[in-house]
Amino acid sequence: MRFSNPDFENYMLYRNGLINIEKMLAQFPVVALIGARQTGKTTLARMVGKDWQYIDCQNKDTLPQSLSVIFERYPEQLILDEVQALPEITDILRGVIDKNRGQNGRFIITGSSSPELLSQVADSLAGRVAIVEVGTLKLNEIFQKPFSKFFDILRIPINKHTKDEVLSLSPVTDIASVYESIFTGGYPEPVVRGDDEFRETWFSQYFSTYVDRDIRALFPGLNLNTYRLLIRSLADLHGGQINISDLSRIIGVSDVTVRSYLDIAHATFVWRRLESYQSSALRSAMKMPKGYFRDSGLVRHLMHIFSREHLESHPKFGNIFEGFVIEELMKGFNASAPVTVKPYYLRTRGGFEVDLILEGIFGTIPIEIKSAANLDTRKLRSLAEFVEEQNLAFGLVINQGAKPELLDSNIIQLPVSYL
Repeated sequence: MRFSNPDFENYMLYRNGLINIEKMLAQFPVVALIGARQTGKTTLARMVGKDWQYIDCQNKDTLPQSLSVIFERYPEQLILDEVQALPEITDILRGVIDKNRGQNGRFIITGSSSPELLSQVADSLAGRVAIVEVGTLKLNEIFQKPFSKFFDILRIPINKHTKDEVLSLSPVTDIASVYESIFTGGYPEPVVRGDDEFRETWFSQYFSTYVDRDIRALFPGLNLNTYRLLIRSLADLHGGQINISDLSRIIGVSDVTVRSYLDIAHATFVWRRLESYQSSALRSAMKMPKGYFRDSGLVRHLMHIFSREHLESHPKFGNIFEGFVIEELMKGFNASAPVTVKPYYLRTRGGFEVDLILEGIFGTIPIEIKSAANLDTRKLRSLAEFVEEQNLAFGLVINQGAKPELLDSNIIQLPVSYL
């Protein structure tokens, strides 16, 4: 059953990453919560720092003329919200931390919609900060179910027992809940409200605010109409390879402009760019990236899919399902531990293709994502060959199957409802 309490603070108690944030505060002087607008970063920060001083960096009227005064007044237990509005504050924060380098748990900062923010935080606060990405709500969060043990299994390198552990997993929810989550998306407010009319209005306003306020503020010289056209064009390309030249002709700008706009979309957490997996053993791998909207509810809204029946019968449902699965995986890894997991895809000119390749502390896992429940195992040939050629423990097929099972000796079926 969906959580329906409109009290956002109660709702956010179900966030997977809440304990992770508290753990990081015990280990670092500052924790940075990053992610798209309206994913709950501020609420999480204020829940963790219940009695801390809170400062909204976007409200310039309430800030002192000298930012150093902030830290003189509040040398610890301070939340700085939306720090991208004050790019100089991270350098000041570094000096404050270094005066008492051994003290952890002093600051929480949040930031969204800024391509410069992550590199700025990483450079200025290197060794002093834990960066936690706060995505939209994961499937188990929406339906108040336990966090999948799949992600706990992969917190260590794959060993001889990993395959059996994956096969013994229990479901998080059911396939009906998966479909509901794909349609609704994971932004907290429309999930909590649960009203179809409100949801579509919310997505429309969210998209307009993203372009007209966030992008305008960050890039004053950018052509907003052209950028808006690019984002809408990306809805048609969701889940496909991105041909820069074709896209530049569609929206009528140069290849260089398209590349910069795609960088902005990726860095503002609306769009995920999936780079091609490159290996010396795969010389014919195509280098064009693929791309997905980070939220399934937003992309189906941009595709003008306004009913669940239309979603299930839509010719792009397979692409929407694939993007949903990728984000469920990435949100799970982000919540389970602050370790880097890098996603790729593989396609060669000869037709060899693997939908997703994950690299992390666990090793390498190739994954095929199928929206159907029943599989033609002949279509898993590329996955099986990749597992063999790379000498991997196993590959995964994520689909709508009934339970985890071996499809052959090194290929495991893992239903999406187990994520």
